[in-house]
Amino acid sequence: MVTLPESVANGTINADKAFVAANADNKTVTLTVTPDTGYQVKSVKVNGTEIEAVNGIYSFTMPDGDVTVSAEFEEQKPITPSMVTLSETNLTYDGTEKTVTVTVKDGDKTLTEGKDYTLTGNIGTVPGRYFVHIEGKGSYTGGYFAEWRINGSCNIQYTINDKTETASAAYGTPYTVTAPQNNTTPFKCWMDGDKVVSYAPTYGFIVHKDMNLTAVYSSEAVENKYVLTMSASKTQYNGNNAIRFIFDRSIDYDAYTIKEVGIRYATNKLLGADTTIAGYSVSVNLTSEDGAKYLNGSVDEALKNGTNVKNYKSTASKWNGTVDYSYAVGTHTDAYVYAIGYVKVMTADNEEKTFYSNIVATSYEKAAQ
Repeated sequence: MVTLPESVANGTINADKAFVAANADNKTVTLTVTPDTGYQVKSVKVNGTEIEAVNGIYSFTMPDGDVTVSAEFEEQKPITPSMVTLSETNLTYDGTEKTVTVTVKDGDKTLTEGKDYTLTGNIGTVPGRYFVHIEGKGSYTGGYFAEWRINGSCNIQYTINDKTETASAAYGTPYTVTAPQNNTTPFKCWMDGDKVVSYAPTYGFIVHKDMNLTAVYSSEAVENKYVLTMSASKTQYNGNNAIRFIFDRSIDYDAYTIKEVGIRYATNKLLGADTTIAGYSVSVNLTSEDGAKYLNGSVDEALKNGTNVKNYKSTASKWNGTVDYSYAVGTHTDAYVYAIGYVKVMTADNEEKTFYSNIVATSYEKAAQ
């Protein structure tokens, strides 16, 4: 016979068998030991002898005689700020991945990652704010966020009328370059390397990479004076893995009045839909038939498929430059997220138009550093 205590403080204990026959083929007794919230198992004993859990399961082989089973629970300790030490909190950007070493101590005892706590958010590459997240486990409970930073600047090189200058600008800050009027040849565009980034003489943007800008002057006519590009990279947001979307745009002020700027994004990972690229192209129909350029009315179709299609409206909608938006995915690092930038404008003829960037579809795992 298996005898269990009538009650146990701060938890419960049950057995899958009360009796085991002497000639039974299966004499294994499995115990279900459940601590109350904020407590953990301190010990489980059979006839006064402590037994250990194997893969989280307590069990024993029934002897010939009766047995008495007991359990004891103890309160978990909270993870507190005073227990956590970061090896560094300010690092210098150099383009390589940075890792902050985290030490968690309970008095003189150094806690073990994976056993006593879990750790995320201690790795980063680009300049910015990061948050280490320590979550208690086993004998410890609660969570704590600790901030650290990668500090750095980007080089902005710009050439105007064959004169080149170089400036250093802090990552994440606004920066503006202006091309002066030329008496002989009109301004055409700003280029970053071989890519047009603006058709406006004054080009403002958020610094997020090194740039090699050139002011181009030409009498050649430009049919569509707008540039809209979307890119994505890994980042951290409030201690969570996140995908950072960068929407660079430039609209000709002479041709259009900007009404609204933003990013539309969607994912159906959390709703259990197919997360492969092929599956997303079917279950999240964010693309039109003409080559995935526009969102069109397919948002309605995406909503019918149970997809969260959301809109991030930029507050800085009246100027050319960069929209920067981070979408937290947490542990869902294989989840594909779609994003597309848009600009709503009014023409000189009072006609409303919406221009879209390219669509970016990526997961945290696939996103660039």
